[in-house]
Amino acid sequence: MSMHLEDEAERKILGFIMKAEFPIDIVQKKWSRVPEQHKEWLWGKISSKIESDPNLTPEQKARYEEVKKALKM
Repeated sequence: MSMHLEDEAERKILGFIMKAEFPIDIVQKKWSRVPEQHKEWLWGKISSKIESDPNLTPEQKARYEEVKKALKM
């Protein structure tokens, strides 16, 4: 993947993960489109951004944990 495509994929997945208006099944469907060889790497980047965010609300933290469990990451 090129850097531009990687950044775009990261932003899109991060948006789906953190926006509660997207049901978990939609997040799972979008995640299933990520090539298998990129999933671990992409999840690492996304989760490190989320976990290091000092402004994360309890609702966002709960959403992240819910998605993490649903995606089995």
